[in-house]
Amino acid sequence: MQQSKFLFLVLFVLALCCTRVSAQPSMYVHETNATQTAYPLDSIRKLTFPAGAMLVHRNIGDTISYPFVNIRYVDFNGLTTGISSSPNSGTGSLQVYPNPANDELYITYTSLPNESVTIEILDLQGRVLLSQQSNGAQDGMNRSVISVANLAQGTYLCRITGTQKNECIKFLKH
Repeated sequence: MQQSKFLFLVLFVLALCCTRVSAQPSMYVHETNATQTAYPLDSIRKLTFPAGAMLVHRNIGDTISYPFVNIRYVDFNGLTTGISSSPNSGTGSLQVYPNPANDELYITYTSLPNESVTIEILDLQGRVLLSQQSNGAQDGMNRSVISVANLAQGTYLCRITGTQKNECIKFLKH
């Protein structure tokens, strides 16, 4: 039971790095003693999961510890996951290759004509390791290359963020 709670929280944090958050999203910790604690997401610096516990590191400098045995569940309110599919968004499919990559990662994506986007490489903790700006092609079909030669072997995320788009895809580095 503790492992499934831990796995859920880790997967949520991973999904959070590739989402857009709506106004005033909050995290609620529901404990087994019927206590509920709310944290606005913008007040949380990070969540960590040492053995058997969840630690909430807040922006004000303190850390609150919740042993897994005391957590009934964690709920997120006002959080939108996924990618907007508005017909005017220009959102297309993001592709990276080769996957697994060795030295260079080739990125193709669609965007609005001449839309400026940020291409980021993140680790699974959500830290931005590499970042570059790209001005979109006039036809909206974009290609970029980013060097991943200095990254350690492992799993990473490639995130494209623009004024009308937010897409994320996982890739492996050999």
